[in-house]
Amino acid sequence: MKKQFLMTILMALLLPIGLYAQSDDHPVLESGDSIFVFTETAPQFPGGMDSLLSFIQHNLQYPEIARVQNIQGNLFVRFVVEKDGSLSSFQLIRDIGGGCGEEALRVLKLMPHWTPATLQGKAVRSSYTLPFKFLPDNPASQQSSQLQEVQQPEYPGGEAAFYQDLNKHLKYPKQAKDNNKEGLVFVEFVVNKKGKITDIRILQDNVGYGADKSVIKALKHTKCWTPAHTLDGRPLRCQFALPLTFKLH
Repeated sequence: MKKQFLMTILMALLLPIGLYAQSDDHPVLESGDSIFVFTETAPQFPGGMDSLLSFIQHNLQYPEIARVQNIQGNLFVRFVVEKDGSLSSFQLIRDIGGGCGEEALRVLKLMPHWTPATLQGKAVRSSYTLPFKFLPDNPASQQSSQLQEVQQPEYPGGEAAFYQDLNKHLKYPKQAKDNNKEGLVFVEFVVNKKGKITDIRILQDNVGYGADKSVIKALKHTKCWTPAHTLDGRPLRCQFALPLTFKLH
C-alpha cells in the first residue's frame, strides 16, 4: 500500500581545508581533494528534482512495523556523490525506528548514478544529507509525496570570501609551530535562522596549543550569512562540519 511521505532536501557541509603556516602566522586555506558542498554546480539526480521525486514515489514504502506502531517523524541520511556519480558512504544520522531508516537506505542504494558536482570545471565528491519525514496513512487525503528543495546558506561574496575571512582571522598557534605540531581540528557549527554562526563545538583536536581556540575565534569573526531557507522563504538552521588540517610547510 502506498503511504504518504514528505521529503525535504537539506544540506550538510563537509569542507576539507588545509592550513599552511606562513611567516606572518596567518595560514593559507586550500581545498583538498575530498568532499564538498560549496561547488560551481550541484550534483543532480538524472532528470532533476521531478525525476528524483518520481523515483522515490515508486520505490519508497512505509514499513509495516512503523505503520502498526504509528511511528512517524524525521530521519536523516547522509551520503557522498562520487566523481563518477555513484553514491557511497551512506550514514544514517538519525533514525525513528520501525524500519524507516533501513527503508530510506534501501531506496538510496537503488538510485542510478547522479551527475556529479563540479568545481573549477572538474567533477568533485560532494556530501548530501536527505531528511525523510515519514507520515502515516491519511485516509481522508490523497496519497502523495512531495520533494522540496532548500536554498543553501550563502556567505557574503561566496565561498572564496568565506575562505578569505577565515584566513584573515585564523592563526597557526606559535607553540604548535615551535614544536612542529601538525594535525586535525574538527569543528561543527550552526548557521541559525538569522544567518549568525552559533553552537560552535570542537569535535576533535589533534594539534593542541590553542588551535581549537584559534578556530573558534576565527569563526566568530566571520560575517553573517544569508540563512538557508525553503522555496517559500521560510528560514532554516543549517549545520556545518569543518575538518581543518594544520600543516607546516
